[in-house]
Amino acid sequence: MMNDQHLDESKKRLAARERAEQIYREQQEHEEQERRGWTRIADLIVMHHQPKMRKDKRQEQKEEKEEEKSNARDKARQLYEQAEEQEQRKKSVRRVIGRV
Repeated sequence: MMNDQHLDESKKRLAARERAEQIYREQQEHEEQERRGWTRIADLIVMHHQPKMRKDKRQEQKEEKEEEKSNARDKARQLYEQAEEQEQRKKSVRRVIGRV
């Protein structure tokens, strides 16, 4: 009788320990899911406040085009100035030849 009572108490303690472990695991799992949820929310907030890549690429392309236009203008200006210098040289050579 004593052994049966002792065995029943051991079974009850074992069942209580298993329930406590199960509750602890569920609590840990719940906390982990909650942490992941908050991490996901934080990631979404950060992503929302970052500039979008498409706009960056478009802005980069726009800046490249503007730079190309600026370079083309500079090159055209240089060529125009060179042409003017050549024209001035021709005129000065004609004057010198005309005087001789």
